[in-house]
Amino acid sequence: MMKPLTKLYLSLSLVLLLTSCGKSVFKNSDSKEDYLDAYSSLSLDDKKKQMTQDLADLDSLRDFADGIYIYYSFSMSGGAVSDSLAKTNLESEEPFTINANEDSAKVAFNTLTEFPSLNQNLQTPESEIEIDIPEKDETGGKTTSKITKLFSKGKEINQKKIGLTKVDSALVRATYSYPNSLTRFEIASRKNKKIAFGKDIIEIEKWENNSLEFRIPQQMNQDLLAYQAVDENGILMNPNSNSAFPVMSIQKSILTELEKTKEIFTKASKSNSEKEFTDQLNLLPKTVFHHKNRLLELDDAMEKASKESKSKKKKKEDDSLENFGDVLKPIKKLIADFSDIFAAETQQVEMSFPNKVSKVYFYLGKDYKTLSKNITAINETTATSYALFYDTDKKKYGIADSIGNVIIKPEIEERMYYVKGKIFRNDADNSTYILDTDNKSLKKIENKSYVKTIDKHRMVFSDKTEKQGVLDDNQKVLVPFEYKSIVAVGNIYAGEKSIRGRAYYQILDKDGKILIDRVAVAVPSAYNDGFVIVDMDKKFGLMDGNGKFSIKPQDKELSIVGKGPLLSYLVIDSNEQENVGLMDAKGRKLTEPVFASIKDFSDGIGIAKKYGEEDYIYEYITVSGKKAFEGSYAYSNPFYYDFAVTESKDGNFSIINRTGKVVFSVPVSAGSYTNTYKEGNNVIFEFENETFNSKNFLNK
Repeated sequence: MMKPLTKLYLSLSLVLLLTSCGKSVFKNSDSKEDYLDAYSSLSLDDKKKQMTQDLADLDSLRDFADGIYIYYSFSMSGGAVSDSLAKTNLESEEPFTINANEDSAKVAFNTLTEFPSLNQNLQTPESEIEIDIPEKDETGGKTTSKITKLFSKGKEINQKKIGLTKVDSALVRATYSYPNSLTRFEIASRKNKKIAFGKDIIEIEKWENNSLEFRIPQQMNQDLLAYQAVDENGILMNPNSNSAFPVMSIQKSILTELEKTKEIFTKASKSNSEKEFTDQLNLLPKTVFHHKNRLLELDDAMEKASKESKSKKKKKEDDSLENFGDVLKPIKKLIADFSDIFAAETQQVEMSFPNKVSKVYFYLGKDYKTLSKNITAINETTATSYALFYDTDKKKYGIADSIGNVIIKPEIEERMYYVKGKIFRNDADNSTYILDTDNKSLKKIENKSYVKTIDKHRMVFSDKTEKQGVLDDNQKVLVPFEYKSIVAVGNIYAGEKSIRGRAYYQILDKDGKILIDRVAVAVPSAYNDGFVIVDMDKKFGLMDGNGKFSIKPQDKELSIVGKGPLLSYLVIDSNEQENVGLMDAKGRKLTEPVFASIKDFSDGIGIAKKYGEEDYIYEYITVSGKKAFEGSYAYSNPFYYDFAVTESKDGNFSIINRTGKVVFSVPVSAGSYTNTYKEGNNVIFEFENETFNSKNFLNK
């Protein structure tokens, strides 16, 4: 088990860059042309003196760039194992092996690419498209993908001219590489902090009893299949816990470029003629000045982030998990803002073992074979009315509508989040804005906190006293800020108040006018069909979304059990036994009160619970109250996606279809039923110990 900590490992290295007393030509030149021009009027002696200053500035810049490592870590539970607590009864694990063959690789490849998805990051001038498929599996197989075609509304679009057009799908060439064999690499010494494996270097940061922390190159991590360790008694152990985090650092190509620049500066400083000096400077890469400027900007940004972090820490002494997201926000922003110079080129690994470790084994895949195929990735993101987009040139945000028309040009400094309707939020200061499409601007909601969106034009907010009210998108108050909570049903509202600690509700129309001053309970339909049950002094009625009673208040207690709505009504007989029947939205009885309960209508079929001689009996009924099919059960679950899970008297589970036919008998070993959900075209049934896919038994 992992315990997250709000600990951020960030090598800030906030050295005062390029701040020596002399004038810095290197610092003040934005381009190679500016740099050469600044030197052109100097004598050779002055050139050499100035180059000494530039060399010092460059060294400072290199040290800064080389010392940046950003990653966030999680502590491992359990702690170190002392000698007195070392386990002596451990059984040795089996050495790690792989079972490499093409048939198993095809199965793994198909599993990894079964549900590819497409993610679109809205940007200008061009949106960024990412294909989401798992990159690696437990056998060491790795996937890569390349987009070959993009589609929007069924038509192919130019990959280089996406703009803000919503991409619906992509044709992708997926490749799966799997190891045909493996090699084992061993570390047996705690003294060596750097271990070489071929051209790769492993940096050991911590080795204490049963726990290790080390940093490995990203490419080596890609080939790593497993870790094992040996304790002092020669027992082979698997890790108790194992976690890896990408370490963000300055791209190697930039560090190499700075090193090359130093060589040029050094040679220039030793020149014997102005021509030799100028010839050396002409060898400078043009990009070094852009990268120098970006590193200086990064230094300023990191210093600012550090000060803000210290300021927040003084205000917030609580360093608990609930603040973990707040800790990460400035770091994620820093990485995003400087993504052009950052790269994850190493991996921070933390692990622990059951006993004190004497040596560690690294298992790496080799002799890779490949499989390839075409797949289609779908953009499953629900279309929204408006969306935030990022301009990579201006480094600011704008707002576009659902078809890519720009509503607000990229002029927003802080990243916001689209909520719903015309609502945007800025988490940095917890503020809420309403989009004014006529004036193409954002209006800040003053002294109010956003609660929820009702529809495109109505939102619930709370004031400083935490009382809720309703505003429209022009900030007009529709419902006054007087309520503990507000629920909207169609064109009416149920506002919760209390008197002497007892809750009650007021029913209001769309303009905030009170229709009913006090009801004990107001229960909206869970089926979003615009109805609400009201309890007026134990008189129960059904009200529609316009404030009209569909069923006038009467003695029978009502509950909404299905769309329409369908209702159950309660009758208590002479023996004080509760009996329920089925009723429609106009109050017409569809059945007599012959059931113990009625609930969970879905897919047009509901569950009826009946009194049996010893235990309850469960049956399925239709919306007319008739038995859906023959069959009774010890327990029944609702229908989802045309299937339901039932339980027999002996505790066995079955999956049935809408006709009551058993399509799959669940093995006893699967345990109790927990959940049903849809994945693509298949229905997934989750049990305690096993998961079943409809495709595996419906196609037999």
